[in-house]
Amino acid sequence: MEDNGFRIFIETDNQFVNGERCLPFVLTTVGDMKKQTSIERPNGHHKHHLIVVTSGKAEFCGPNGQFALNEGEGVFWREGVPHWYKRTYGNFDTAFVTFQSSGTELDYYGVGEELRFRYNPRFLTAVNSLYNFATGNSNLLTRSAEGYSFIADWLYSVLEPSVPMTVRIKRFLETNFSSQISLDDVADAVHMSKYALCHLYRTECGTTVMNELRNIRISKAMRLLRFGNQPIGRIAKHCGFENLSYFDKVFYSAAGMTPNEYRMSGK
Repeated sequence: MEDNGFRIFIETDNQFVNGERCLPFVLTTVGDMKKQTSIERPNGHHKHHLIVVTSGKAEFCGPNGQFALNEGEGVFWREGVPHWYKRTYGNFDTAFVTFQSSGTELDYYGVGEELRFRYNPRFLTAVNSLYNFATGNSNLLTRSAEGYSFIADWLYSVLEPSVPMTVRIKRFLETNFSSQISLDDVADAVHMSKYALCHLYRTECGTTVMNELRNIRISKAMRLLRFGNQPIGRIAKHCGFENLSYFDKVFYSAAGMTPNEYRMSGK
């Protein structure tokens, strides 16, 4: 749903959301809002709730008291945690994700009732990609998988800053594979020079950064071709290939058959 600067996907397929047959993870909403309205939730949100400030500044309050967040900062609250937020001055724009889960992924990282964090600008690209996926030709199960991957990547990036550089690089590629990213973008994201980035990745991983990116894109495309029914052109674009003929060429080189042949093969 899009309306006057407000975009939101809301999960409406409730067959496996509640009760004994519910999925272990469900993406319940994802979107963004220009001129965010004030919110008061004395009983908390009924889902786990992640919100970031994309423009402006706002006052927030949670279990640890009142605090301000600026552009580039965000906060996460577990379900049922009382909170409120409101604009202080100027624009207050947000992006948000809510989800339903047992919370074991949060327990794994020791996340309490509230977690404040800073985010990389590429985080917003990932939110946008998740929104596009959810509002595209997806279903409850594929949305749940993509949502879980998004939350896992977010937790990893926020709570494991000491991970090896090559892992950070691959995580960045995994998160941003659908965008038109360059070596400069990757180098900026991990705070390395382009030369050092290329040398490190080839030495440690035995391949180039851009080859890794292509492999990730093709792997994602294979999954979508195998388990979905989106048009091939849309899959190509979602996986970062703006040119369909180039996608066909790269896919054939990797799989030994065209995307359509792969889909029909059922592999």
